[in-house]
Amino acid sequence: MHSLGKALFLFAVFLLFSACTDDQPCEEATANRLRIGFYIAGQETETIAVVNSVSVYALDETARYLIYDNQNNVSVIELPLNPLEDHCAFVLSFGESRDTLWFQYAREEHLISIECGFTLFFDISEVKYTTHFLEALVKNNSYVTNSFDEHIKVYFPDPGLIIN
Repeated sequence: MHSLGKALFLFAVFLLFSACTDDQPCEEATANRLRIGFYIAGQETETIAVVNSVSVYALDETARYLIYDNQNNVSVIELPLNPLEDHCAFVLSFGESRDTLWFQYAREEHLISIECGFTLFFDISEVKYTTHFLEALVKNNSYVTNSFDEHIKVYFPDPGLIIN
């Protein structure tokens, strides 16, 4: 009789906890990407640049990871920041021209929900870049979250490689 009581108690506890959980799937984005918009430098009004071809790869200390492979008609790219480090680098290739972008940031854990779990937000503190092809880079919004904000604006000097 004593074991029957324990079994009923455990069954009641199981029902109680299963009633508290929500089996809804996670519908929110958990991977937050850095968004970079392309623009033509020296224009009176801000003019979006659409690049004919761009390749982007992430630089790691031991490897390169291809993110975009000769993508056509690109005006915005989204790049994954390294969740294990407080810095990362990317190479942007426009035909024969290449530029490197380095990012320094703080990582912040953020609870989305019980169903979705945690994600990382990034607070960009520093950006460095080369200017082989790029003319300028402006930090538009330094806080990378699950919103669709544009974080970086890259300006190109040569409209010859760009479709307007």
